Amino acid sequence: MDAQPTSRLSELSVANGSSGLIRLGDLAHIAEAAGVTAISLDLSSSWARWLVSRQALPAVRVASVWLGQPWKRGRPAPAHQFDQIAMSHLLNTGSLAIDLGGPDGQIASPAILIPWIVQTRRHVSRDCRLLVAIRGRHLVGGRPHLAELTALRHLAEEWDLGIALDLTDTVDPTWEAEAAVFRLGNHLRLLRVPTCALDRFAIGKDRVISRAVAAAIDQGMPPEIALVPTVPLIQVASRRAKLANVDRAVEAIENRVASMKAQRAQFLDQGLWPNLRG
Repeated sequence: MDAQPTSRLSELSVANGSSGLIRLGDLAHIAEAAGVTAISLDLSSSWARWLVSRQALPAVRVASVWLGQPWKRGRPAPAHQFDQIAMSHLLNTGSLAIDLGGPDGQIASPAILIPWIVQTRRHVSRDCRLLVAIRGRHLVGGRPHLAELTALRHLAEEWDLGIALDLTDTVDPTWEAEAAVFRLGNHLRLLRVPTCALDRFAIGKDRVISRAVAAAIDQGMPPEIALVPTVPLIQVASRRAKLANVDRAVEAIENRVASMKAQRAQFLDQGLWPNLRG
């Protein structure tokens, strides 16, 4: 498909999965062939960082890098000991997502995170946006979870941070996707999603993810959407199969953007939604 870059309302990138298997050349080829202008990397595992360090840097832009949180005796290790920061400098990324998952599988508390955020900022470029990141396994249904997201948004506001969500992991089918995205608002700057979730026949957890993507696109400042190609195990090495899935996902997002624009234009013509102008 000869796709053009998606509307300014949403930046797209092609991303690797969290398994750590990365071929930068394949990601760059798929992105270029799908009309996507950037790639996004999950370097949370030492295996992924080892692989990337032994490959030629891609010619395509690296929009974002997702890093794991280093822990030592239950607390974040000093940022200057974290080799992932140096890796992000090498890739010249625009956004750096730091995983909030603690050593016990729970989201780390602000009391632990704030000192680490302050340290990390000393080691990243001013041009690089720092994001606090949450994996799908931490997203659950219920009001207490929405209250946690509201507290996270307040933390992001206070420290001028963005927020990233990785929905390629296990996602609770009772997760209130639209309400969660609304709570995070324009602070949601990165959304990692599997391409299978953007199929119009998506069901189960994929349908939940699809609703989250739709809600994010409808925002005033939609986040970067990092598309992780999902193919059957037998096609895991097939560049063509991954490209086909990314093509379909890009088309689904472009259709959503076009539909939203048409609805906004109609509302404006009828004087029903004047605040959307501009």
